[in-house]
Amino acid sequence: MDKDDQKFIAVEGLHAWASAILTQMERLDLARGQLAKGGRYRRAYLCERHFVLIAAKKLIDYIDWARDLGFLDDTIFKEMLRLRDDIVDLKGTNEHVIEYYRGTGSHAEHWVFADEIIVADTNPMTGKQIGGRLNGDELAKAATSLLNALTRHYFPGRSF
Repeated sequence: MDKDDQKFIAVEGLHAWASAILTQMERLDLARGQLAKGGRYRRAYLCERHFVLIAAKKLIDYIDWARDLGFLDDTIFKEMLRLRDDIVDLKGTNEHVIEYYRGTGSHAEHWVFADEIIVADTNPMTGKQIGGRLNGDELAKAATSLLNALTRHYFPGRSF
């Protein structure tokens, strides 16, 4: 695939995964509102939280690719990259939750909240922390900022 095609696919991925973050944050907010009902609602919340982390990590992957291609101003990625370490760590931790509970996770010290599955984010008045450290509002703001910047910085076949 030539470099122009890669640029186009990279921008499509940036749009898709930034939009997915916004969609998943809406779903997570709805699930958070149902936590008091317990049972399957708590489990639905955990799934939605994981889906947010998947979308955020995929966006980081596309940002890395776009940066490697070197066709966009790096400043448009600034807000997302500030959240990078927490996104990568939390997604990895969530991905390997069984290993952590078995005591075999590769970074067991990162599994700070042994009972997080029960108590994290149960009170929407305390903010929207994912995994106790990634602020959901900041994540949504960073995704929105990137989407807005893309429309200003990349238009295939158009010059300014």
